[in-house]
Amino acid sequence: MTAFDPQRARRAALGALALGALVVAGGAWRMVHARAEATDLRFQAEARQKRLSEARRTAGDLPKGPKPAALDRSRAVSRLRAALGAQKGFSVEEFQASTEETPYLTTYATDNKDPGWMQVPVRILLKGRSAALVGAVAKLRDLDVPFEIDTMELTRQSSDNTGMSTVSAQIGLRVLVYRGEG
Repeated sequence: MTAFDPQRARRAALGALALGALVVAGGAWRMVHARAEATDLRFQAEARQKRLSEARRTAGDLPKGPKPAALDRSRAVSRLRAALGAQKGFSVEEFQASTEETPYLTTYATDNKDPGWMQVPVRILLKGRSAALVGAVAKLRDLDVPFEIDTMELTRQSSDNTGMSTVSAQIGLRVLVYRGEG
């Protein structure tokens, strides 16, 4: 058995105290850093809320004129169909639009904050080169017909000697139409 060495005990206690101080300092640094991040996130949220409020106020100040013709159900669906048919590199194999309109509810919200907006479900089957299909869907953003894509499934159909593939795109979307505030 070894004898008690007070010098060694004092060094061990100082080492433990130093280690404890480092742990406390590290925790304090993490807490300060977390508070700074929380403050930054709070400022970002407040700024976004302010921009949203300004956008809503601006939208509310716009005059309520007659609805654009593109928001009429038959014209909106026809314009979408014509825009797809006018593009090259693929064919429109199937285009089905519902005859019924339902109240619009975006997939990004749980309630309808926009009364008067209705939706028309549309299913489309396109066949052609994948680049042409993706480009066609991207070009639809420039069309003055509002829509929201629900599903898009690409399936390889065939390929030629050069390795180019023909694909089919099954697209489910909702065309939005406006029926008025009440």
